Amino acid sequence: MLAAHEAPHAAAQQAALGAALAAQRATNAALHAEVAAQRREAEDLLAALEAAVRDAEGAAELLEREAAGVAAETRAVEGEMMAIDKT
Repeated sequence: MLAAHEAPHAAAQQAALGAALAAQRATNAALHAEVAAQRREAEDLLAALEAAVRDAEGAAELLEREAAGVAAETRAVEGEMMAIDKT
């Protein structure tokens, strides 16, 4: 008799909990999709940053080689000018 008395209340509670669970699952799915999109964006940004670092490293290497050449050329010209001054 108690079960028959409580059955409508239990059914209502079960329906409310089922609806809350479905809503939570939908929220979780939306959050999962958002996190996945943010992860892809972070990976894209990291790849772009790595490419920029490679470019900067390449530019630094080129500048280093060019600077060494300019330094050698400057010393050579400086030596020529000193030789001219001595005459």
